[in-house]
Amino acid sequence: MPIAVSAPHAGTICHSGRLVSGCPDTVEGFAASLHRSRPPGDPLTERELSWPCRMRRLARTQLLWWDVEELTETVDVLVSELVTNAVQHGHGTTVTTRLSRTATYLCVEVVTGAGGPGRPCPRIAGPEDEGGRGLFLVNALSDTWGVSSDGTLTWCVLATSAGDGR
Repeated sequence: MPIAVSAPHAGTICHSGRLVSGCPDTVEGFAASLHRSRPPGDPLTERELSWPCRMRRLARTQLLWWDVEELTETVDVLVSELVTNAVQHGHGTTVTTRLSRTATYLCVEVVTGAGGPGRPCPRIAGPEDEGGRGLFLVNALSDTWGVSSDGTLTWCVLATSAGDGR
């Protein structure tokens, strides 16, 4: 299901899980899935806890391959936050992380596999809270981001050097 978003330095684009629906220059990076060994809501296994780190490594390698290493630190944080949220709060048995790009935009997507009660949304974390700041970081670091209407897909888009005038 397409999600209408306003991208920086451009008109409206339609995000449908592959950055820009029907855009001929979209390049798929990677798609990697974690299959949970326990039902959602159960304590996380060591393998599940390591998933954000594994996805950061894949993303760094892909950015190097695409020659956009200047985005590495930002993408590290975005991948960490989105994947951690999906692993900790997702309701599906699978968490899939995808990276794709066009000449001017890079997209990080995380699919939780099944909707649950409510959609991911930023919350106000207190000064002593250990969590609750992830989506605020995603909002601050990405050019645009969103959540599908059923709450199963969270994504963010960054302008690449070619797309932001750097």
